[in-house]
Amino acid sequence: MLGRKDLLQTAFLNAAPHHALARPMKAGKEEIMGMLAAVEQWIARDHEAEWKEWERRLQVIAAAVTSFKSVSTQIAQPGRSNVAPLLQVSWDQDQLAIEPGQVIRQLDEGEPRIEVAGGSGGFAVMPYMMEAGEEEVVAQRLTEIMSV
Repeated sequence: MLGRKDLLQTAFLNAAPHHALARPMKAGKEEIMGMLAAVEQWIARDHEAEWKEWERRLQVIAAAVTSFKSVSTQIAQPGRSNVAPLLQVSWDQDQLAIEPGQVIRQLDEGEPRIEVAGGSGGFAVMPYMMEAGEEEVVAQRLTEIMSV
């Protein structure tokens, strides 16, 4: 059994300013276990197969939009700061009479709501959060919108 002095020393070592893991970082045990579960899932994933599936989904979308005049696509292979390939879509607005901003807005306001990144030169599609089959939905909506 610990004596009073030992108990005080133990308490002192676990109090300010001697905090251990979690407390000084304001992380609770539930958050730490969540992070552990996320790391375990990350290790268990087949990253190569996942990447190929993302590229396949982007190819489905690219095939739909390149059927329009002057539309070109490119799959960007991002560096370490991103986790998925990115389909960049652009076109000559003299040949296809819709602006990228209009496409982006209609995707955002439509049903289902689809979010893409974009600017004045085109837009980009990120497959990271897509569920199986959603590439067909995106391709169909883009075909409807771009058929002006």
